[in-house]
Amino acid sequence: RFTARRPLVYTTQTVTNLMDDIGAKDCIEGDISVRVRASFDNTEKELHSAGDHVVELTVTNAVNDKETLKIPVRVTEESPRSDQIPLTDYLIYLDKGSGFDPRSFLTEEATMAIYGDEEDHGRDWTDPLEIISTVDTSKAGVYTADYNLIRNEQITASTRLIVVIV
Repeated sequence: RFTARRPLVYTTQTVTNLMDDIGAKDCIEGDISVRVRASFDNTEKELHSAGDHVVELTVTNAVNDKETLKIPVRVTEESPRSDQIPLTDYLIYLDKGSGFDPRSFLTEEATMAIYGDEEDHGRDWTDPLEIISTVDTSKAGVYTADYNLIRNEQITASTRLIVVIV
């Protein structure tokens, strides 16, 4: 299975770090990250332009078992400031039909930074965290949950969780 060490959200200048953030684990050999290869739907040069791109990851273990996964990679003009919304994972696998709660992937640090002490909020309090999820656990596929931190009606930080339903 593939892993992501951090969110796959980059600026046009930092997207070259993509392969540093992707890994793979195998039930036989353990960490086989050095064998991960990436190919791009268009050209690697286009990956440096802002937008959502698809990258195909491939890895093969020592007994020639091959795993392939197409994942979305977001490239932005400005820093997404993903470090302001740390998650416990950035690429997860769930069984078809299982439950999915995107808030359960927020670290305790993120929860405290975003919400602080909930008792401090009055009745007119608005949740500063917007989560936009395409996850459908009834169908196998690759989905995303985008987390946006909104302050003064502006997105100030953004991160992404990739969810693979198997």
